[in-house]
Amino acid sequence: MSLFVQRFVYYKNGRLIEKSKIDDLKGKNDKYIIKVNDANNIDKLIKNEKVEILDDTTILIEIDKEKIFNFAKKLDKENIKIYEIIKKEQTLEEAFLEKIGGNKID
Repeated sequence: MSLFVQRFVYYKNGRLIEKSKIDDLKGKNDKYIIKVNDANNIDKLIKNEKVEILDDTTILIEIDKEKIFNFAKKLDKENIKIYEIIKKEQTLEEAFLEKIGGNKID
């Protein structure tokens, strides 16, 4: 759908929430999934970042694409091995649910 849709209108409970373009959908920051040897030891590195530890070896970080390299260097400096960095593409459904505040009915 994202190939032919250019604009979105968000409604929740019959009220207009927001109008936006597809370029605005993803926001300023990108999300990356980072596979490491030990995700539990990154506490001191995540002060200023939006980071979620998914499991013992997986981190989800929301960060500007220009800063991902510096974050990877911080991990390396702390002897955290990086096995993989994957850019997570946000689906239209995920963006919609984020805009309206989840998939619950008020």
